[in-house]
Amino acid sequence: MASLSWRFFFTTLAVDLPLEEIVDEVRDFDERFGIILRKHLALLGWWCFLSLAVGVPGLFLL
Repeated sequence: MASLSWRFFFTTLAVDLPLEEIVDEVRDFDERFGIILRKHLALLGWWCFLSLAVGVPGLFLL
């Protein structure tokens, strides 16, 4: 798996999900599924960054 750039975490959250569009073909479904997976990956990445940013200083304050 290729490494992710910092730009990925900013731009992926700004992409709109095409949830209102009707899916006619499997190819369209795969594309939509890929967009949803990338958005989830970006959200989980931000969650990890936030946890590290809060958790590491919190450990030193204990």
